[in-house]
Order: sequence, then C-alpha cells, then structure tokens
Amino acid sequence: MNELWILGCFFVCVMGIVSFAGYWFMTSGSVQPESVPDATSVLLDAMVKVGGGVEVNDTKGIKKKLAFAGYRKASAVPVFNAIKYGAMAVAGLAFGVAAGVKNDSPSSALIPAICGAGLGFIGVNRMLDTRVKSRSEKLRYGLPPALDMIVLSLEAGQSLDSAIIETSREMREAYPELSYELNLAQLELLASKSRLETFRNLAERNAEPEMKRLSQVLIDSDRFGTSLAPALRSHTKYLRLRLRQTAREAARKVGVKLVFPVFFLIFPSVLLVTLGPAVLMIYYQLTPMLTGNP
Repeated sequence: MNELWILGCFFVCVMGIVSFAGYWFMTSGSVQPESVPDATSVLLDAMVKVGGGVEVNDTKGIKKKLAFAGYRKASAVPVFNAIKYGAMAVAGLAFGVAAGVKNDSPSSALIPAICGAGLGFIGVNRMLDTRVKSRSEKLRYGLPPALDMIVLSLEAGQSLDSAIIETSREMREAYPELSYELNLAQLELLASKSRLETFRNLAERNAEPEMKRLSQVLIDSDRFGTSLAPALRSHTKYLRLRLRQTAREAARKVGVKLVFPVFFLIFPSVLLVTLGPAVLMIYYQLTPMLTGNP
C-alpha cells in the first residue's frame, strides 16, 4: 500500500509539472527571448524538438484548436505534442509500475500501462477542449460591453478604427481575451489589410459563434455602406437577449439535474432516518411471535 501511495504521488507531481510547464510556455507569448532564463529556454527547445519529431496526421486541426484556445505561437503545436506524449509516457509508466507492484508480476502491467497511456492522451485533449470552451465563454460575455463602447465611440464622431483601439484599451483589464482579439484586428488593419479580410480572420480565429456573427455584421455594414452604430446597437440587444435566455435555460435545467442526486443520495438517507426506527420496532416485536417465544 505504501508503494502505491508513493507511485500515485509521483504520478501527480510529474503530471502537474509537465502541465504547468506547457501552460507557461504557451501563454508567455509576450516574453522576449533575451529575458527567458537559460534553463527554461533549454527545456522549451527540448519540448519543441521532441514534439516536432512526432508525426501527427491532423496537424492543421490541432493548430486550429490551439488557436481557438489562444495559443498561436509557432511552437504551440510541437509543445502540445510533447506534453501529450509526455503525459502518455508518464501515465502509462505509473499505471504499469503500480499494477506490477500490486500483483508482483511484470506481465500483468501491460494492460494497465496501455490504459494509463490512453488516459494521459485523452486527458490532455480534454484539457485543451476545456480551455477552448472557457475562452469562448469569456469572449461571449465580453462582447456586449465592448459593443456598447464601440457604439458610443462611433456616435461621438470617431472612426471605426479609433473605436476599436479605444475599446481594446479599455477592455484590457476586464476581458483580456477580447481585448487581444480587437487589438490583433486593428494591427491587421494597420498592415493594409482590407476590412473584409480582417473581419473574416477575426471570425476564423475564434470558435465562439457570436464572434462570427459580429464579424458578419461588420462585413455587411462595410459592404452595403449602412450606418454601423444602429446595427451594432441592435446586435448588442440581441446578444443580451441570448445571454438572458441561456441563463434561464440553465436555471430550468437545475430542477431536472437535481432529480438524480435527490433520488440516489438524499432520498435513501431520508428513508433510513424516517423508516429505520419503525422497521427495528416491528422486527423486535414480531421476532418473538414468529419464533414462538413469548
């Protein structure tokens, strides 16, 4: 039992270190190469080499999903592959050694090792999906106040480019993900890209459907020459209505979701407390009658 506890702690520590290192490398995009410590740079280079040497069939799909999660550096895909296969190796080794120690047979460790490797592979993918979903939710909740600021700037006489810059600056603390996207769109406009291409790239960079709808509103307004402020105001009302409807839907689902814990956890406890004494009393009263003893 002590060996299992030691192996479990070792597995948790190694998984935590690998996950933290990968998260740190992919999120520290603003750090310049000169300011990166030597040990960190060496480890990053090793992860890039290991991940780059692995052939993956769906490289474009992984790169797109990493972009949805906010990891858009050139080394994001190799680092992700290194984390994934490192997690597979660590989990497979931990499960295999634990099974071998428990059964005292090295041959019985093959199936647990394969299961552990599969668990590590699936776990890293699930973490990435959770990151994509979390970032999409942050973008969705930040859109209504951002559109309000853009509308106020447009009605004050500013151009769309100035409104995007001002909104990106003001949303930096509250909604950094949305601020980053708006800032990137503004940089593309400054790089002489057309508004059509910029807004399409804004939609393709994110998995959030509301960002795609916003990009389509901006494209249609720029294509047909309509006034942008009323269109954005209507779109803001639509977004807030969607958020209220989503909240009401989640609130109404709570009652259905509570059926299972109430039925399987709370209801047996209530039956035990209420009917338990009565059952014991009936048992003690009927037992002498059934056995024939007074």
